[in-house]
Amino acid sequence: MPTRRPLPEPDPLTRPFWDAVNERRLEIQRCTACSRYHHPPVALCACLCTELRWEPVSGRGRIHSWAIARDTRLASFTDRLPYALASVELEEDAGVLLLSNVPGAALDELYIGMPVQVEFEQIAPGQLLPQFRPVS
Repeated sequence: MPTRRPLPEPDPLTRPFWDAVNERRLEIQRCTACSRYHHPPVALCACLCTELRWEPVSGRGRIHSWAIARDTRLASFTDRLPYALASVELEEDAGVLLLSNVPGAALDELYIGMPVQVEFEQIAPGQLLPQFRPVS
């Protein structure tokens, strides 16, 4: 039987992200003044604007970097080892990186620049997790 994975614990700043994810949408915070995207979300943009809104994004991106996890110290993940942990650069902004597993990809087939698309995996009742799957 798989071990229960840790669940997100949203705070007021991250709650809009997780609410969108649980509705199978990927939304990223964006500054209304300079249009800069932010992930993780921030309370104050680098341009000093505090007016930040959540905008839907395509969910398409490319693998920016990746590593293979083989560490057995975290019991919640030992039944999934080895697995890929990737930093995914979103199509909308190369500066926005999301961490993800890469379901559907053989570990020896991953490469930097690999195109990926978000999908949403249910990890508990009512809780989804954005994951990025290779685009064929």
